[in-house]
Parts: sequence; structure tokens; C-alpha cells
Amino acid sequence: MEKALLRLIGIKKDKVLTGPERLEIEIINYCNINCLTCWFFSPLGSFYKEKPWKMELEVFKRIINEAKILGVESVCIPGIGEPTLHPNLPEMILETKKARLPLHIATNLTVTSKRILKSLCLCDRIDITLLAPTKELYKELQSPSCSE
Repeated sequence: MEKALLRLIGIKKDKVLTGPERLEIEIINYCNINCLTCWFFSPLGSFYKEKPWKMELEVFKRIINEAKILGVESVCIPGIGEPTLHPNLPEMILETKKARLPLHIATNLTVTSKRILKSLCLCDRIDITLLAPTKELYKELQSPSCSE
């Protein structure tokens, strides 16, 4: 309650008095599938044509440290790209948990790395994108390049 009040007072005074309640951090901007329903990577449009990029681990650590100092209450890795493709995801999760910040990740969960999957168990919330109730419909919603 106190931080919420500080945020409102800060807005009124046009001054930052505490950090945001939730910090969203994009750690990667590419995905391993091209879902037709995706706002960013659908082959039906040219929405997102950035050069492939992933955040350096040291940059992530600095952001988490600053978030803790600012009083951020939780962290979200939302997934414009697929977070489980980031090779340093386990270290990023550990860094967030060491800072005692709740962590929420969105993923398509197509990853097969046991190391990555184990690290996801430390997250407070995982949103898994499930695009269809059947295998057949799922295939229809994917681009032709999507394999089984």
C-alpha cells in the first residue's frame, strides 16, 4: 500500500519516488515457431522485422539490481521472443530469485533442454501459450515450416 501511494504522489509531483510495481524485461527478440496468430512473427504479416537479438547476462543482472533498489515488486519476462531460447535463462531466473523478486515468464514451452526446464521450476508463474486443443488444429495454425 505504501509503495502504491508513493507512485500516486510521484505522478502528482512529476517525480519518481519508487519503482514500478512490475518490471517487464524482454530478453530475446526471436522465436522458434511462426504461429499464424502471433502479433510479431506471423508469416501473414510483416509486423516485426528486427535483427535477432538477445540481452547480455551482465545487463540483465544490472537491471535486476536496479529494480530491487527502486522497489520493484515483481519481474515479468513476457516473450515477444521465446525466452527459453536464451542460453542464459537459468542464470537470469536465479538472479531474479536471489533478489527475492517474484518472477513471471511467458513461453511456448517447446524447449527440450533439461537445464532450461529445471530452471523454470523456480518461477512463481509460467504462462504457456497453447494455440489449439488438438494436434491437427495446432498444425493448421502454424506456418508450413513448423515441424512436428
